[in-house]
Amino acid sequence: PALDKAGEGLGTAGARDMYARARAGMQANFMVKAHSDQAELAGVAAVQNYVTAKNQLTSSTLADPTSFETNMSLGNLVIDGMKDIPIDKRLELKTGLAKEQANAKIIGIANNNPAEAEKELNSGKYDKFMDSADKTTLANHIRSLADAQKAADNAARVEQTRQNKEAVNVLGNQITASTI
Repeated sequence: PALDKAGEGLGTAGARDMYARARAGMQANFMVKAHSDQAELAGVAAVQNYVTAKNQLTSSTLADPTSFETNMSLGNLVIDGMKDIPIDKRLELKTGLAKEQANAKIIGIANNNPAEAEKELNSGKYDKFMDSADKTTLANHIRSLADAQKAADNAARVEQTRQNKEAVNVLGNQITASTI
C-alpha cells in the first residue's frame, strides 16, 4: 500500500512506467530480504533449541553416566532435525555434542569413583571425541577428585581414631572411678 500511494501522483506514462519498474524491483528486494530474514530467524531458533537440548542432555549424562549412549542418540536426532542448517554445520554440532557428552560421562564417573573414571578415560573409547588437551584436563580433574577423596578418608580415619581414644579414656576413667 505504501508503494502504491507513492506512485499515485505521477502524470506521464513514462513516469508511471519507470515507477512501475522501480516498484517491482523494490517489492522483489523486500520479498528476498523478508525470506532471508525468516530463514535466518529459523536458523537462530534451531540453534537456540539445540543449545537448550545439549545442555539438558549434558546435565543428564553428568548425573547419570550410564545415559551417555541414549543422550548421544537424542542429541543427534535433534541435530538431524535441524533441516535449515547446512550439513557441514550439523556435523560440526554433532562433533561438539560428542565431545561434551564424553567429558560429562568421565566427570560423572569421577564424581563417584575417580579410579573408575581414570580407567574409563584411559580405555581409548573416547579418543575420537576429544583431543590430548581435553584428556589432560580430565586426568587432572580426576586426580584432584582422587586427592580430595584421600584427604577426606584420612580426615575420617583421624577422627575415628580420636573418638576411639576418647572412648577408651572414658571407659578407663569409669573403671578407675568404680575401682576406687
